[in-house]
Amino acid sequence: MSGQRDFVIEVTPEPQEGQFRVRVESTAGEHSGLIALDVRQIGLDLGTVQTHVLASSARVRDLGPVLPTLEAPLREIGTLLFDAVLSGRAGALFTAARNDVERRGEVFRVVLRLPPELAVLPWELLYDAQQRAYVCRRSTLVRYVDAPEAVRRVEVEGPLRVLGMSAVPGSLDFLDAASERRRLTEALAPLRERGLVELDWVAGERWEDLMTALLSGGPYHLFHFIGHGGFDAIRGEGTVAFADERGEAQPIPASRLSELLSLASPMPHLVVLNSCATAAAVTTDVFSSAGATLVRRVPAVVAMQFSITDEAATTFAAAFYQALAHNRGVDEAVRVGRIGISSRHIDTLEWITPVLYMRTHDTHLLTVERPTAVTPTTPPTPATPPAPIQATIQAPPQVPAGTSDEGRDVRTRAVAQIRGTRTLFSIRGTRRRLFRPWFYTMAFSPDGSVIVTGSSDSTVCLWDALDGRLLQTLTGHLKSVLSVAFSPDGTLLASGSADGTVRLWDGHNGGTLGTLTGQAKIVEHVAFSPDGQYLATSGGATVVLYDGRGDRVLRSIPVNTSSSFVFSPDSSHLATADGGSVRVWDPRTGDLVRRFTAHTSAIRELAYSPDGAILATASEDKTVRLWSPGEGSLLHTVNGHRKQVDAVVFSPDGTLFVTAGGDGTTRFWDRTSRREVHTIDNAADGSYDAATDVVFSPDGDVLVERISGVLYLSALRWR
Repeated sequence: MSGQRDFVIEVTPEPQEGQFRVRVESTAGEHSGLIALDVRQIGLDLGTVQTHVLASSARVRDLGPVLPTLEAPLREIGTLLFDAVLSGRAGALFTAARNDVERRGEVFRVVLRLPPELAVLPWELLYDAQQRAYVCRRSTLVRYVDAPEAVRRVEVEGPLRVLGMSAVPGSLDFLDAASERRRLTEALAPLRERGLVELDWVAGERWEDLMTALLSGGPYHLFHFIGHGGFDAIRGEGTVAFADERGEAQPIPASRLSELLSLASPMPHLVVLNSCATAAAVTTDVFSSAGATLVRRVPAVVAMQFSITDEAATTFAAAFYQALAHNRGVDEAVRVGRIGISSRHIDTLEWITPVLYMRTHDTHLLTVERPTAVTPTTPPTPATPPAPIQATIQAPPQVPAGTSDEGRDVRTRAVAQIRGTRTLFSIRGTRRRLFRPWFYTMAFSPDGSVIVTGSSDSTVCLWDALDGRLLQTLTGHLKSVLSVAFSPDGTLLASGSADGTVRLWDGHNGGTLGTLTGQAKIVEHVAFSPDGQYLATSGGATVVLYDGRGDRVLRSIPVNTSSSFVFSPDSSHLATADGGSVRVWDPRTGDLVRRFTAHTSAIRELAYSPDGAILATASEDKTVRLWSPGEGSLLHTVNGHRKQVDAVVFSPDGTLFVTAGGDGTTRFWDRTSRREVHTIDNAADGSYDAATDVVFSPDGDVLVERISGVLYLSALRWR
């Protein structure tokens, strides 16, 4: 039975070769008729389709008049398929049903039920010549596979949890999986920062490594695989390639992968196979492709019918997961992913490549609970007297089983020259790591003895900054903790969460002091002013200022498109990011002091130098710019990062500043000369991903980087 938005196209073979019966079912009516379709001739063109799709990606920057030449044969195939199944009466019903659904403000869904000999064709090319539009770009397109397995809807409390895995056996063609992992992690960073998505990676490339992750982690709602796919002609089944003990290719039939995924409790509801040919099939078995095989047990599978470039695959995944995190159906999320690919490079044809298989008409398989909105002007809950908290004292964090000493500690850094009052520093010993279910934030206590963190498991943790021991776990938040901050005197600890609240804790014993609900959205940032007079919180388009004890709301400041902010060292000003612009406010009155355009793309972070003479802004335009905050005049533009810059921070003595970007590097710059004096390459040191947050200890002797939810501590030796 079809859903209210569905237009079902069911094609069945007739006894006469090349003859098929088409039945359409919709809210506008039903129809049945015979068609003739030369499957062999269309099949011969599949190689041309893939060649033209990849060629469009390779030449997106200089296509010009070449694009119509590449697209022409694809459009011809799409028109042929459309006219075959949606001509005459069927076409009239299609138009009427689509108009009816779109008139109600909904997304029209086309459901294909195909025989094996037609399932191999690229139905994502369906082209409505009259409307001059590809069907899957305007509407959603689902390949429905009948299977007897029951499907249940999953209510997700908190973020979508994604388990990622990459496998690149040495015996197969090179695949830059490490770069793709970095790009996917980078693309999902904004969703992770907001508590909407969590991304874990399997530690290894073997079948056994995935088994370990499924049994020991989770629950996982989705499984994302990066690697090679293929087709086993003897078995007549699609495969994915894992690595064996020697690092050589071990093709695993999709049916075995399905059994392995069933070990998870619960089994993932969605699988994304970012692998070439995982939608390839034979004309005798509708379940022969890897994607269709998995959908027997998994309610929905996204696979690739052709080869796909790393950039297109990553762009698709980022848009796809963003749509899911905002409670769009899986079919709508795939359409969003297609639009994402073509929006990044308007002339590419790679949006054709993803294929969605489903065995249920309910495409809203995952429903993500959103934070409860609170009116900004609601007075905060009165602070309660300090009371002992039920703190869980845990053993020092353990390195996951199978992690070697090399994976635990990173090699000693090289010495770097610094021009300033401190003339030389090096990284002492090894780089230490703190493990927890995905760190979102960290900060030092004013005396530097404690590191406080916020995590995806809704906890606030206190760690010994010297040896990394877990000292105390504070519980109370209902969702991920996105920001933490100590008051300047260390007596208060504030934590902001995706549950929309700020919790205040006793900075000495961890006792609960109160809960603030003045922020309307999720609380992305919390900070005390250096003089302790203000506590600021932000989320969405508002910064809320409380008095320094959190007893009352003083005022709200509109910040439009961003919630990044920083107090000046003397607490007289509050700088906020507004897209690519900076606004400077007087926190005493809430008045706007000045506004200046700083970047061509959004600002990710702001930082004042300790003396207040410089305001640094890190941006998605790959630069860091240094400003005179009094006049808003540009002092210098720092270039060097190859991708967006996520973090900028000054050393406590102000002699240098550190930046971290999406290119996987953390760079040290001399403040006086503005020259780069040292670089940490995270990829070279085994951490693979980009640092999205960087913090100095108060004495400047320890640098902490947050990389893919793990904290890396580097001890600095100054001379």
